[in-house]
Amino acid sequence: MKNRLPTFIKLPRYKRFNYKPVFYDAEKEDIEQRVARIEKEVAAEKRGELNSALLRQRLRSDWERGSRQGIIQKSNIRVALIAVFLFAVIYLYLNS
Repeated sequence: MKNRLPTFIKLPRYKRFNYKPVFYDAEKEDIEQRVARIEKEVAAEKRGELNSALLRQRLRSDWERGSRQGIIQKSNIRVALIAVFLFAVIYLYLNS
């Protein structure tokens, strides 16, 4: 160690962080869930079983996926109508 004189000024020392960023990919998550569900269904069909719980789960996931797409589509239509309305109002204001 070096011999240092005592001082009243404390210099900050650098800090190390072990931060590992986590990325969430909703599409990848959805694909993994669908693959797992399909593998369960295929295994059940190979055994000759028709599991009603698997059928209900499949219908529910298909329904949810369809409803999400419908919500997104309605939202896009709403945004387009608002944009058209605003452009019309601006056009009429500038031409008057």
